Amino acid sequence: MTDLVRSSLKLDDMSPIYRAHLFAMMARPITGANVDALQMDITRRQDFGEIFEATYLHRNAVCAGCHNSQFSTTDAPDPAKDRHWPLPGLFEKALYGQNAGRPEMEFYSNFRHLDVVRDSGGKRPWRLHSSCGRFTPAEQIPADPAGIAGFFISDQGTTSSIWNVEAALAEGFTQLRADGKLVVDPVTLEVDPEAAFAYLVSVRFVNQVWREVMGYPLTLVHYFPRNEAQRDLLGELTQRFVASGFSLRSLLEGIVTGPYFAEPAPEDGCGSQDHPYTMPALFNPWILLEEDPVLHGNSVGDIVHRYDARVLLSMVSSALGWPNAPTYPGEGEESFQKAIGVFVKDAEPGFDGVDFQGLLTWESRYAACSLATAGPTGSCADACGGQAPAGCYCDAECATNNDCCADYVPVCLGGAPAGPVDDGVEDWFDLLETAVALAEGAGESVSLGDVAAAVKDHLLGTPELLADEGALIAALFGVADLQVATQTTPTWPEAARRFCGVLVSTPDFLLGGLPPRGSSLPPRLVVGPTSYEAHCESLKRAVFDPQLWKVTCGEDVLSVAPFAPPLGGAP
Repeated sequence: MTDLVRSSLKLDDMSPIYRAHLFAMMARPITGANVDALQMDITRRQDFGEIFEATYLHRNAVCAGCHNSQFSTTDAPDPAKDRHWPLPGLFEKALYGQNAGRPEMEFYSNFRHLDVVRDSGGKRPWRLHSSCGRFTPAEQIPADPAGIAGFFISDQGTTSSIWNVEAALAEGFTQLRADGKLVVDPVTLEVDPEAAFAYLVSVRFVNQVWREVMGYPLTLVHYFPRNEAQRDLLGELTQRFVASGFSLRSLLEGIVTGPYFAEPAPEDGCGSQDHPYTMPALFNPWILLEEDPVLHGNSVGDIVHRYDARVLLSMVSSALGWPNAPTYPGEGEESFQKAIGVFVKDAEPGFDGVDFQGLLTWESRYAACSLATAGPTGSCADACGGQAPAGCYCDAECATNNDCCADYVPVCLGGAPAGPVDDGVEDWFDLLETAVALAEGAGESVSLGDVAAAVKDHLLGTPELLADEGALIAALFGVADLQVATQTTPTWPEAARRFCGVLVSTPDFLLGGLPPRGSSLPPRLVVGPTSYEAHCESLKRAVFDPQLWKVTCGEDVLSVAPFAPPLGGAP
């Protein structure tokens, strides 16, 4: 699946990921003991079915009895009291055969594992690795030993399986791609079932991407928008995604160029002269319960949110030049990731909130901003080729996955000195020490204030040290004044790391929603290739297609020009 996901991202078409994952998902069933094969399979069907509904449809067959595209217990004819704003189309009827859902096991039996997924032989859909599952060909699947006729879009009989589901999704994507939109009957609201399936998958994907970027979903826990503004924006972004051929790039462009991304705070001029609540209730839809109509809008304060836990881990690793946190952690690392809200498994899906335990766990890992306390620290002794008891790895893939034990190279490869595997990136604080040494070698005096400003600028994007924080930072460095020179304070590198530990635990680092303030004043101490030209060179290929645009980066200027089409060629 890794190669397929990377290929889909390169192609900028998300549809293959969702089609292929149906099979990969089935290869990882839950396990149990003291139960016969059929009863175990019934339990697995329910587990797979619930995962499928949550991940693909953003619906639930049972919940559809009270909340569906035709009716909801929170619906009302008066728009001012209406709390149910579905997208146009009778989706539940298209997929479940009726608006109010259907008996769940009829639906869940499409995710039968028994006699469908096998250990050897059979087919490997999408040429997936055998670890992603082998499957009995659709035409050779025997009748369900439980005697249940599966239903998805239509009656699938007792040989229903994941093959039927994947075929329907493939057809749905094809129809949406051809039409460029979901065709809905304006009178009956009927929709083509396969197209409706692919459309709901698209809606789910769009909603998740919006949530990752903006912090809050456009739907409630019952799967539907709560107000008109949420419904309209969700429909607009989904249409953009479908019309672009399921392009993640196009979707992200639509979000970040829309009217709600990176809105400045009221104190920076955002909002009217009377109040800051100028946005529709997209982020906090419950505000409509307020009696004062002025408060029925959202302000940029409603967008503030804690970054996703994996994003925070990536932010630290990227900023400090450390290896990425392991995607599949061992026991010790898993406990840390669960405590800060990382999704580990369906039973522990993670969280985006802030709690005391999570903050303490975060601080225990990053308070010293030292790789020795942040990366895998176990030993590869007696573990080469596998996983060490500490949770880090000692196999040939650990360097790629950035989860090697600290002594992997000397113990398993018999080469370089002990320490974290060199991933080609230096610890940023090593670069800071080098910058200070170069400045001092050139006869310049570097103060602790210069060091603190460089650290703050690197992590928070602003080098200014406010008057009321200067004394606190000086105390952290163990001096009376930040004008003290680094040459007279040999312990400044450790103090700088402690200052880093403070900053990565502040709201400025942990929370998103407001654009960074930035600064027109560059830090006096420049660490690494941080010039405008260097940043421009590193980013231009990700922003501009080099086959279409000529991008020239200067010291403080950027020029962009289209390449002229070949003579006689298409424009």
